[in-house]
Amino acid sequence: LRRAPHRRHRRRPGTVVLPLYLAEIAPVALRGSIGSLNQLMIVIGILVAQVVGLPLATREGWRTLMALAGLPAAVQVVLLFGCVETPSWLASHGLLHDARKSLAFLRGGDRGNLASDGQGDEGTSSNPIDRELDDIFSAAGPKVTVANLFSVRALRRPLLAAFGLQVAQQFSGINAAIYYSTTIFQQSYDPTTAIRLTLLVSVTNLLTTLLSSSLIERAGRRTLLLTATLGMSLSAALVAGAVRAPSSPTEAVVVGLMAFVGFFGVGLGSIPWLILPELVPGYAVGPAASVCTSVNWSASFALAFVLPKAIGALGYDIFFVFSALLVGFALFTYRYVPETKGLTPEEVAVRNGFV
Repeated sequence: LRRAPHRRHRRRPGTVVLPLYLAEIAPVALRGSIGSLNQLMIVIGILVAQVVGLPLATREGWRTLMALAGLPAAVQVVLLFGCVETPSWLASHGLLHDARKSLAFLRGGDRGNLASDGQGDEGTSSNPIDRELDDIFSAAGPKVTVANLFSVRALRRPLLAAFGLQVAQQFSGINAAIYYSTTIFQQSYDPTTAIRLTLLVSVTNLLTTLLSSSLIERAGRRTLLLTATLGMSLSAALVAGAVRAPSSPTEAVVVGLMAFVGFFGVGLGSIPWLILPELVPGYAVGPAASVCTSVNWSASFALAFVLPKAIGALGYDIFFVFSALLVGFALFTYRYVPETKGLTPEEVAVRNGFV
């Protein structure tokens, strides 16, 4: 990740940088679809790791499994040499000619044969590259750091929405569904079948994340979040009810858990990350992403302590708790999360009165 040193993200740089990089290189009309590729690759990686890990999860095979994890990293290092710095970052550092070359390359042009140097009179160019650069330059704003992030009034509501979605992602119950899926299935099935059903959960997550990539530019971020969050709530209630009721069909647990993970893939899986640079203007997105990542991992850290004790006290009734929380998160989305489809952060701010 070439921009990590520039933005001084030392811990977990991929979590912070990759969604921003995708958002900054993508055309506005395709920003959601391209942004969702991050979550799609994560889901594919999980599924491949599970499939490869099945025959290697032995006393002798685990070393081979650990070594194989280095292959994707090596491929990524090689491919990163073909990446360009984003036009937004270059423009923010005054490298206007480089910003134009980068944008021309990303939009299918020739970096070595430019018609102009991008420094003509403002508003006079009919070149699509120059018009997009004008939009990038017009997004400039005050210097913002993590320390003064919340002092900028126009950023408070976008940050509230972004941070709330990060908390919703972690406290939705997805970790309980993923980590304990095999144990849940073993309540009704033999161990071998339970493991196969767990793999099917990952396949469901992959398919629904693919579906999200195609729906996100049609339905919009807010609509998908509301639909998927309420769908997760109903699915969580189905899982808890099916486990609690001895007379319920064994298939009900499978259907409920698959639906729960599937709705997560459509909504809370990818949208909280890709919506951040659509809510926060470019001049503040770096510090905002750093804090956003801290919120996400802090919520994950807290959940890691609470979840085992909660399951020990409540059993699988914990999914009733997740169901109630998800209703609250849907209400939060309805109240505080604006639609960002096809809009720049500045247009989102004007439409929703952030400024």
